Amino acid sequence: MLNKNIKFDKKLYFNIAFVIALIIFTYVVFHLSVGWFTVVMPIFAGLIFLAIFLLPDDEKN
Repeated sequence: MLNKNIKFDKKLYFNIAFVIALIIFTYVVFHLSVGWFTVVMPIFAGLIFLAIFLLPDDEKN
């Protein structure tokens, strides 16, 4: 059981999620045809843009 007083590092979870998404992304890209690749690539680029630029930083508060 986890202690509720432990604060988890949010950036660690974002990094883990990014690595998992990158692995899934490479698997999907290498198994898609060129037509599907042109559909999926802008979606992933948009998600990466949102994750980098639009997530608020808690450190500023």
